[in-house]
Amino acid sequence: MKTRALHILFPYILISLFPFISLAQQNNVVIKGTVKDFETQKPIENASVYLGKLSYAANKNGVFYIKVLQGADIKLKFTCVGYYPEVKTISAQETKAKDTLEIFISLKKSLTQLKTVEVTPFVKVDTVIGSNTYFIEDFEFWNDNLVLLTYDRKYDLKKSKVILATESRMILFSLPIPGVAEGLYKDFLGNVNVICKDSVYRVTLKDNQLALAQIARDDFEYLIMPCVDTIGTKILFSDYRDDFPEFTYYTFNKTDSTAVALKNVKDVPLSQLYNFEYEYLNPKEKLYARKIEQETGIDKRQVAAYMTGFTKKYYFTPLYAPLFVVNDTVLVFDHYANQLFKYDLDSKPIDSVKINYHHPEKWKEWRRQLIKDEVTQCIYALFLKNGYYYLKEIDIKTGEISGYSKLSFPYVQKIRIRNGYAYYVYRPFDSLQSKFLYKEKIYSSKQ
Repeated sequence: MKTRALHILFPYILISLFPFISLAQQNNVVIKGTVKDFETQKPIENASVYLGKLSYAANKNGVFYIKVLQGADIKLKFTCVGYYPEVKTISAQETKAKDTLEIFISLKKSLTQLKTVEVTPFVKVDTVIGSNTYFIEDFEFWNDNLVLLTYDRKYDLKKSKVILATESRMILFSLPIPGVAEGLYKDFLGNVNVICKDSVYRVTLKDNQLALAQIARDDFEYLIMPCVDTIGTKILFSDYRDDFPEFTYYTFNKTDSTAVALKNVKDVPLSQLYNFEYEYLNPKEKLYARKIEQETGIDKRQVAAYMTGFTKKYYFTPLYAPLFVVNDTVLVFDHYANQLFKYDLDSKPIDSVKINYHHPEKWKEWRRQLIKDEVTQCIYALFLKNGYYYLKEIDIKTGEISGYSKLSFPYVQKIRIRNGYAYYVYRPFDSLQSKFLYKEKIYSSKQ
């Protein structure tokens, strides 16, 4: 297999930060509030503001912003450690026909003597970015910013946009997508790509403007998607197919253009069923399968599996054995050998440890997904129970689960992890709100 080494050079863009100004959209009102100490009238930093189940945080100046629908009755609750909670109700008349509403809140210090209690983590969900004028369908991290895939309020797939934003809710650039977008894909080089039906558009910065560089989808799927990561001068790639019960990871050395097999992954029981499909063919069909084998070199058993539609049957499940690079070690989570295999920079085996987190008592809870935190290098397994997702941290030294964290909202989407925080897209049930991007701190509880 030939692999072309890619060389992408992005100019370094220095973006000057300026204060966040939230522009109210039509039919919305922005509530700007300031939380202060009742006695000193000094701002209270990081005070919590609750609107129903959603929480916001005041900045270091005690200021917060919340966008709500005009003409709505709003009830806000304010809390902070060492202060009595305060509730403020804003009537529909106050929010009617206004773009911005400014409020001031004073919290009184609590003088209550606290008893000694066991300290448990306080889960706080923050709104990263969102607007009721569009839905956030997907997102990816790009350097220190966020790339968002959005649709308009009517969910018109032909009116999708890509937005470059900061975590301080500042929109840097917005650009329409020339096609029907299916999702975002971050490749092994760290580039963010918009996947459309016939084309792929790489998100770039050109002349200090957001731009989309078009790539043929066939070329992208053949040259880019098989590549998983890089280590040293090597590119790690695989010959994975979602319709075959076996694949191999390889290393491609860019200095001498050599490819070496690293690890073969195979679901043995499924492979036996796959190959046995040939025996179910009648004599005429077997003759046809052998003829295709002679003409194309494809094994007759593979031809038979395609003929019988084996990969479309309910008991066929595509393989999932992801590879990650952690520091200078290559990790292959082989869920079929029940082992975590480790390799060094020279692709030589270091050791392996047993894994069994993918065989829980209630097997349906395992979501067949591992997520890596690119900052902390921690790896989490994803589980779903009673509508809530659980992130279980894997100790790569032992292969055991070292702790877990339950996300606050049910059935969240597009979960990614960065610097100890879980990011996800969520829309509250029975709410007029569109899909927002949230984050919450991962607190690892012991098993």
